[in-house]
Amino acid sequence: MHNIDTLSIIYKMNLDLISLIFNIITTIVVVYLTLLALKHTAKPKIKIEWAEKNKNFTSGTDYQLSFYLSNTGHWYGKPAAKKIIFNFAFLPPVKLNKIKFGSSQERVNTNILIGKGNSNYLKADGIYLMFGEPSEKIELFLTTPENIGKYDFWITACSEDGVFDIFRFKLNVANKKKKTPSVNMGLE
Repeated sequence: MHNIDTLSIIYKMNLDLISLIFNIITTIVVVYLTLLALKHTAKPKIKIEWAEKNKNFTSGTDYQLSFYLSNTGHWYGKPAAKKIIFNFAFLPPVKLNKIKFGSSQERVNTNILIGKGNSNYLKADGIYLMFGEPSEKIELFLTTPENIGKYDFWITACSEDGVFDIFRFKLNVANKKKKTPSVNMGLE
């Protein structure tokens, strides 16, 4: 009788141990499959840095602004961002002139379009960003307004593989352009 109790206790302990091992293996498999699904469904993550972000601009002056685009990825996946379209939009009175992009800024767009809120925008399209690759540079050429102030602008990014972002910035026109004095040389 004593042996039967011992055998049933051992049998129950074995079942509990088998159940515990099965639960651990199941949990590991579920976590692995979840991470695998996360990795393969990850959307690209883009970062835009504006080189002149903290600069004070002079009114009524032509400038070249430099933007650096990179694919920062996620901890669980680093997919490529393909065929991205970047729209650089400014409200009047900022005057857009052209945009240069491509590996060596060989592509130029001067076609200024009218966008939402009566904004003017220039488009840079067909850009590919890979994780770990050097940043892509975009040069934007514009003329600042005659009046001092902070002028909002935004960059929208969209692609066929799920990039949909809006990046907002302010153009700080803080210095008034100095007028060149006219000289009367008595030739009138």
